Amino acid sequence: TIASLQLNYKPFTDSSEQALRYNCPNNYLEFNKINKDLRFASAVAMFGLLLKQSKYIPIESWNLVLPTAQAALNPQDYLQNEFISMVQKAQIIYLKKKQRKKLKIKT
Repeated sequence: TIASLQLNYKPFTDSSEQALRYNCPNNYLEFNKINKDLRFASAVAMFGLLLKQSKYIPIESWNLVLPTAQAALNPQDYLQNEFISMVQKAQIIYLKKKQRKKLKIKT
């Protein structure tokens, strides 16, 4: 076990306090060995963080989103294919935006 979680709460219909406990097992897997759906979901999460220009993900991560999504892609899934297309388009737009900002700073 690498962590133990305890969530204390009071149900809306009851005034007594309840507790949920969960032990997090130490069953680490390398990223490329986890389920493809989870890997694709992580690419979607990275994409969202990049779109909102979050401080929690570096701008260089644009180069990680597409390969991560493509490696986990199910070619028969229309929505996943659309996501790949959307990332490619957004990457062009956002990287151009970044280059324009650099030019403005230099002049």
